[in-house]
Amino acid sequence: MPWSDGRSPFPREAFTAAGFEVRVIDRDDTEAIRTIGRVLGWDQGEDAMDLQNDLSVLYTLVTRPPG
Repeated sequence: MPWSDGRSPFPREAFTAAGFEVRVIDRDDTEAIRTIGRVLGWDQGEDAMDLQNDLSVLYTLVTRPPG
């Protein structure tokens, strides 16, 4: 779904040039969040979410080294 594009808008090189350490870039964690959603009951009840088709997660993790 184009409106839910969670990819980082910045390339790895931009993060490193700004002094960040790239730990993870654009990791797909969809299966983990679907598991969490099932455990928390997001797929139950009147306003149930379609976890298979309407839920996805991509994340980027960067850190700034101390100093």
